[in-house]
Order: sequence, then structure tokens, then C-alpha cells
Amino acid sequence: MHRRSSTQFNIQAMSSIQLCKMLKDRDVLSKPIITKIYNRALFLLQNEDARYNRLQFDARGLATILYQFAKLNYVIGSEFIEAWTNQAINLMDEFSSQGLTNSIWGFGRLKIQPQASFIDAWTNQATKTIDQFNHQNLSNSIWGLGWLEIHPQASFIDAWTNQATKTIDQFNHQNLSNSLWALGRLEIHPQASFIEAWIHHATKIIDKFNHQELANSIYGILTLNVLCNSKIKVPQLFISAVNQNIELFDENIEDIGQILKAHYYFGKQGVGILTSQNRQLLEKKFKNKLTPCHTSNLQLNVLKVVKKVLAQHTVKSEYYIKQITSSVDIFIKEKNTVIQVDGPYHFDDNNALNFSTRLNTELLKSYGYIV
Repeated sequence: MHRRSSTQFNIQAMSSIQLCKMLKDRDVLSKPIITKIYNRALFLLQNEDARYNRLQFDARGLATILYQFAKLNYVIGSEFIEAWTNQAINLMDEFSSQGLTNSIWGFGRLKIQPQASFIDAWTNQATKTIDQFNHQNLSNSIWGLGWLEIHPQASFIDAWTNQATKTIDQFNHQNLSNSLWALGRLEIHPQASFIEAWIHHATKIIDKFNHQELANSIYGILTLNVLCNSKIKVPQLFISAVNQNIELFDENIEDIGQILKAHYYFGKQGVGILTSQNRQLLEKKFKNKLTPCHTSNLQLNVLKVVKKVLAQHTVKSEYYIKQITSSVDIFIKEKNTVIQVDGPYHFDDNNALNFSTRLNTELLKSYGYIV
């Protein structure tokens, strides 16, 4: 009889520590094995039998298991999240800076909105232990919050900003880019000392920024200016880096859109991002990559009503406006008016305007449109 390989051990008898160790070898695990690990983890999370106490998750294990599943982009069920969250809240005082970071990063990567009670507990613990956050913790935690559009308490933002400013020289190019991008999404205008430190360090290591990091950084500055009325100028070295590496902006339509949107906005104020030739090049690439819009039944019904009421006006559906690099639901030409209708596209789960719609609305107003 042949001995079973390490991935064939009895997963149903494993402890939380063993499960986490197995998942660290995720690159060599098959999907059926990962599913067995998930089911065993769920069993332990839901089980309150004292006989299983020594097998249960501690704070470190909770953060690790969520982080590892997030790295795998594994689809996690609501029953897992509920059980995980209940345990995490109870053990929150034992979460380290790394555990706090891995958990909020994991939620962000999985695009799962955690319960408000978890966020409150997480924010309190993170604020208390912020001095223990290194540059990677600071960047990944604000990225997770930004991706999920979770607006933390002011006390956390102040603590985060102070710690980030003190440790900014340890930030690498990705940390810098992710942090500014996230602050923009959260509409958080950081202290002037942070912005000055960010620009000083970012320009020193500008040669290490790839095209996506350049785009995210410039987009972060754009969103802070539009949504927070900041007066941050795009550093000239960033403008030069974009134009010198324009051929790298090729595959990702999101990066191209971010640069174009920033160029139009800052160009309106006098200094754009792109040379005329590079602007035309990116506009052509962007148009070639655009996908057709999906028009909802609600939007079609509203369109019929608007056309009937405003029969003498030119009313267009899915009208493309280049300054926001996207289409608006309905455009009334003679009134220069935009109507946004499609609920799921413009609103989040709490019926509030999502980030993209908030940004585009303010941009449209700045260009003279009525929204």
C-alpha cells in the first residue's frame, strides 16, 4: 500500500493551524482539496462543542484563513462570513497589526462588505495599535477600506495619517500608489504634511512606478481635487513619466480612462497630463476598447417619458461624454442636462450614490452640465 501524499491527509481531523498551513501551499492545492479545507474551517467556526476548543481558530488563525482564501479568490459563503465575523469580533483585542491588515485586505479582495459591528471593532483596535503598523500594513489596510468604500471614524484616519507620514520613507511605489488611490475613493483629504511627504518620497522613486501605479496615483490626486476640493497639483515628474512611457498604457482600459479623465480635468485648469500626440493615442486606444452599454428596462421606460414630455428637444440615450470617459443614461442636448437612471449601476447596497457616480456627477457639473 502506498503512503498518501501530504495533501491527502485527513482534512476532516485537522486543526485550524493545520488548515492555515495547508493553504499557504495554495499554488499546489487542487480545487477539491481547497473545498475540503473550506468545509473543515466552516465546521470549526460554527462548532461550539468544548471538545473542539484546542482545534479552534485564534485571532491570528482567523486573519490568516480569510487572507489565504482571498489570495485564492475563493468564493466564500455567507454562513462562513457570519461565523468568522462573530469569532473575530469576540477576539478583536487579540488581533495584531498584521491580522487587522490581512482581514480588511481579505474582505476587499473578496469584495465582501463586513458587518458594521465588525468595522467598529476593527477600527477601534486598529486605532489603538496604529503605532505597530508598518508601511505595508498601512497601505493594505487603507486599500481594503477604499475598495469597499468603508468610511472609518475620524480618529482612525488621523492616526493612520500620522503614522503614514512618519513612516513614508519606508513606502514603496505600490504602497504610495494604493494609499493615495484609496484616500481618493474614501473622499478623505489628508493633512498637508502627509501630501507633502507623499509627493517628496514619490518623486524620489518615480522611476520605480509602473504604468498602473502612475495612473492610480494621478487618479487619486484627481479624486481628492474633485470630491474634497483639494488643491493638489500633479507633480511634473509624474506628468513626464506618463508621457515617456505612453506605450505601456495599452492593455488596461481602466488605466487609460483614469489618465484621460485626469488630463481633461487638469487641462481645463491650464496644465493637462498628456501631450497632444499622446492624448490622441490614448483616446484612440480607449475607444477601441470600449464595450457596448447595457440599457436597463427602467432606463428605456424613463427615456420614453422624457422624449414624450420634451418632444421638441433632442434626447439621447447612452450618450458618451469624453470628459468623464463614459456614457450617461439620458442626455437632453438643448438643456445640457444629464439624467442618470440605472439604479444598480449608480447606487451601492445602501442606496447611496457609488464612488464612480459621485465623481462623474461632480465632474459633469464642473464642465457646465446640469445633473
